[in-house]
Amino acid sequence: LLCAAASKRGCELSRQDAARLINYAGNDLETLHHEMEKMCAYVESGTITRETIDRLATRNLETTVFMLGKAIVAGNYDKAYQVLDLLFYQNEEPVNVLAVLSSVYLDLYRVRAAVQSGFSAQEPAKYFDYKKKEFRLRNAERDVRPLSLSMLRASLNVLLETDVSLKSARGNRRIMMEEMIARLLIIAQKEKIA
Repeated sequence: LLCAAASKRGCELSRQDAARLINYAGNDLETLHHEMEKMCAYVESGTITRETIDRLATRNLETTVFMLGKAIVAGNYDKAYQVLDLLFYQNEEPVNVLAVLSSVYLDLYRVRAAVQSGFSAQEPAKYFDYKKKEFRLRNAERDVRPLSLSMLRASLNVLLETDVSLKSARGNRRIMMEEMIARLLIIAQKEKIA
């Protein structure tokens, strides 16, 4: 659909790059239509490249927070704070960011517990609502290998403390989020050293 829409506007878009745009912007057709118009206007009847998509595509909250979680777990300080800057630039509500980030860590915890107990990574789908979201378990399975349950528990505690702080305290919410990321990065770094 996206490739055909690009072609109608005199632009080229590969299937792989169309998939990349969907990964960034989500699967809402109206949003994708607007993104395609923006891309075509930018390239002026040319090829919409991966670089163009990376530069211009609006990322939905869930996709951006998944990138944040991946950067934190990998111990990539620069990337984690760049993504946080992007979230604040997009005026995302810190409580919403925290909710999605917490779901990333819950997925990792559930998959680690299942695999460590001798079950498949898809086992949590029997007990929790992953209908049409099975990809989250596959992503968690890919990312959880080097992580321990104790590291994930410590991270979940940090997320819980931040949630309570954001919802009950007054103060600079950005600083609270930056502190949370610093604490999560420290936990991830300790995991690498151990």
